[in-house]
Amino acid sequence: MKQTSRRFDAAAFYGGTNSEAYRYLGAHRTRRSGKDGYVFRTWAPNAAHVSVVGDFCGWNGYAHPMEKNADGFWECFVPSLKRYDTYKFAVTAQSGETVLKADPYAFHAETRPGTASKLYDLGGYRWGDDEWRASRAKAPLDRSPLNIYEVHLGSWRRHENGDFYDYRTLARELADHVLDLGYNCVELMPVTEYPLDDSWGYQCTGYFAATSRYGTPRDFMYFVDHLHQKGISVILDWVPSHFCKDAHGLIDFDGTPCYEYADPNKREHEGWGTRVFDYGRGEVKSFLLSSAAFWLREFHVDGLRVDAVASMLYLDYNRKDGEWVPNKNGGNENDLHLRTLEVAQIREDEYFGSLIADDLKGILRDIREQHRPDTMTADESSLVATVQGQLQDAMNFEGSSEEKQIRTFLATFGIDYDKLTKEQFVSLIEILKLSKYLKSPINQRGKTTMTHGKGKRKRK
Repeated sequence: MKQTSRRFDAAAFYGGTNSEAYRYLGAHRTRRSGKDGYVFRTWAPNAAHVSVVGDFCGWNGYAHPMEKNADGFWECFVPSLKRYDTYKFAVTAQSGETVLKADPYAFHAETRPGTASKLYDLGGYRWGDDEWRASRAKAPLDRSPLNIYEVHLGSWRRHENGDFYDYRTLARELADHVLDLGYNCVELMPVTEYPLDDSWGYQCTGYFAATSRYGTPRDFMYFVDHLHQKGISVILDWVPSHFCKDAHGLIDFDGTPCYEYADPNKREHEGWGTRVFDYGRGEVKSFLLSSAAFWLREFHVDGLRVDAVASMLYLDYNRKDGEWVPNKNGGNENDLHLRTLEVAQIREDEYFGSLIADDLKGILRDIREQHRPDTMTADESSLVATVQGQLQDAMNFEGSSEEKQIRTFLATFGIDYDKLTKEQFVSLIEILKLSKYLKSPINQRGKTTMTHGKGKRKRK
């Protein structure tokens, strides 16, 4: 991983715009007072005490206490550590209860059922995809024909004894397979570390760690690199909507809700058994923005598919009456912390509405502006049409006429602009203006329509 000499921008972290938090938080190899070791940092604002524990100290919570630094992060230096040493943070809440937590910014982790983080330095891999990256700069994915093969690495193929293939074997066999079938892009179901096989990766604990089921971070770098050298794009499913409630994970990280909403009417997805990220908190936005940037920057992935957008847009998503509180307008749209991304929809009953998603849009826009992924898609399975097109539009503001904006909007839902009656056109204009859909110019580039499922996807 390329190191930076710039001082960590704590103000940007707390303000929700820092995409490099992983370079500072977590565990990083360094040298202090003539000794080699690792510096550990974590964000736990309400903790009474935090220490680093691991095999190297017999998991003694008193051996390596952390102190709050000037920027409000818990920090300590531990000498004489080495790659693959396991560790956790022993976080003591104000109540006095201590819980062992995996590092939210760890680059590597134990393979389940183990739950500890592992020390790992990302530097040293020699990439061979320079030609690929240069070609993508000239012809980005969202301007090229795209035929996507979706795959879950753990179930695609296994050894006869049931063991997983490793990333390097998967790279070679999968590349040959998809090319034989005529695909030019692979979409991976989540590879961010997760504890439960049955979740297929959609309930994560490690947003900066490629799952160790199939190997090391460098092995996953090889996976991406090999596919690129074969002319195959790589898209990752990325889950910024919710996280699992395993005790070693993000849940109540310092004894209080940190990464999740404090509001009990927003905090839980009971149907999934997960917690919901608090998109209104700057530290959480920086965490998610940094995670997305991490995969694009450090692993050369070509794009992200944002999972479970519907759950972020609706206050009543998978909730019964009495389990959610309407917004200030009496509706079910999450307009407290999701306000600016304008997503218009037409249902079969010709209902026109506006859904607004501020901070999610801000995260996605910042990712595109700072790191230029070739494609960014979003799943919205509860709507008649997907929100992917509008998400892409929200991230690419370019001038166009009012007519082009309307045509683009209607095309997203398969409606022919030229077949509208005068009355329908006038009504549509007024409704869209009221919903502020026309406030921002619409990008006219082609889009990849993608919905969550196990089938193969083709660009339209």
